[in-house]
Amino acid sequence: MNYMRSGVYVAATAAMLFCSTVTTAQNLVPNPGFEQYITCPEYEGAIQFNTTYPPPAGPDFWINPVEFSTPDHYHTCAGNGTFGTVPLNDRGYQHPHGGQAYAGIITANNGNGAPTSLNYSEYVQCKLLQPLQAGKRYQLSFYLSYAGGDPVLPKNFIALDRYGAHFSQTMVTETQLQYLTLPMHAGSTPGHFITDSAGWTLITAEFTAAGGEEWMVLGTFHDPAAPLQYTHVAPNPPAPGEPLYNYTYLDDISLTEMIDCDTMHRSKDSTVCFANTEVTLNATFAGTDYLWNTGETTASIRVYEPGLYYCTVTEGCHLYSDSFRISTLIPPLPFTLGPDTSFCEDEPALVQPDRVNEGYALQWNTGATSKSLPVNQPGSYVLTQYNSCYSVSDSVSISFYRCSYCLSLPDVFSPNGDGLNDAFRPIIVCDISGYQLSVYDRWGEKVFVSYMPNEGWNGMFRGLPLPAGVYHYLIHYFNPAEQKAHTVKGDISLIR
Repeated sequence: MNYMRSGVYVAATAAMLFCSTVTTAQNLVPNPGFEQYITCPEYEGAIQFNTTYPPPAGPDFWINPVEFSTPDHYHTCAGNGTFGTVPLNDRGYQHPHGGQAYAGIITANNGNGAPTSLNYSEYVQCKLLQPLQAGKRYQLSFYLSYAGGDPVLPKNFIALDRYGAHFSQTMVTETQLQYLTLPMHAGSTPGHFITDSAGWTLITAEFTAAGGEEWMVLGTFHDPAAPLQYTHVAPNPPAPGEPLYNYTYLDDISLTEMIDCDTMHRSKDSTVCFANTEVTLNATFAGTDYLWNTGETTASIRVYEPGLYYCTVTEGCHLYSDSFRISTLIPPLPFTLGPDTSFCEDEPALVQPDRVNEGYALQWNTGATSKSLPVNQPGSYVLTQYNSCYSVSDSVSISFYRCSYCLSLPDVFSPNGDGLNDAFRPIIVCDISGYQLSVYDRWGEKVFVSYMPNEGWNGMFRGLPLPAGVYHYLIHYFNPAEQKAHTVKGDISLIR
């Protein structure tokens, strides 16, 4: 067994009131939770690049603006074992924030680990229900969840802070690059990196429309000429030379007109992994005055103990309030896949843990994410149970033998004198008589014969060791219980 990292869970939830004129206004985003679909997401890249609208496949009203990219759709309609299942899928484990679906995007993949390059980023795009009006204030909100890090993949998993939207009068299409070089008009606060994989982080922003904007693109927006701003998540320590990578879930998008200035809020969920060190809490809105329940009056504070922390922020006529609840995550219990096991090659073999830790995702070294793993090939099988803070693993070695009713036969033996598998002999599981074992080399010369079931071939012939290779065996025996004679033949590999 092995553990990876330790953790503290920080849950920041919205406090108190919304502005009533904002929450009752019309949401201008069609299919905001990706619930409606034309085709169920059974495969990767279900949100497709299209120059026609609405799209002919995928979730209703959502398209991909970058031709050479593959943003994903996840829905409970997807069958088990397909790419787009919920909550456990190929990218991680998460329940929808609301309803039955969400989207997923690779927001950073630089391909070579160089901090000043960004080679790939995914986005989703929709046409608003009506154009935006010049000079009007609008509020954009959406939920994000960090998809965590697959401990099997060789990548440096990072968290980003530049999530938001670009608004335009025409459809955005990019057919050359694998990312967009457009400005972000509304989005998250710089420096607040999205690291929570256990819950959802609400992003809220305000902006003034230029007028006539009908199209909205969501994703991360970076200056490709500037260094990529990020915080490292896993592995620890970072893997030198491996790509920087981020995958994020997206759900429940809202764009509403703001009528009056009033009390508003923003909530922020995050998971921070650390051991006996500080946690920095940041007010999610910028303002002129801050007041924490600790008595501090700065935009951010450092805390060292579990508990409830909240901050009230004022900026002009705006009033914001955030709360942060800090509690320790419970380390996983160890599990076992059982002892190394051999199976008859024609028998079904299934490997599974004796326990699954609640809230932990599963990852086999084969790529499977199910609890039970059907096995039909010999080898070592490793299962990792993990979340954003902890990881625990176990492995088991599986081998297969040729089997008949009374005999179990190995595939290989190694007569090297170590006391393990030094002789070739069958394992006999019932009463037999008339036993004879003959072994032949590849030219058909008999190199060993025995009439005693407990006597095995040690790889010698006429007092000399035979070379490594494949030899053929022939076994005759009589089963008194069946009153029937049997013949078993096959190949045995001699390894030196």
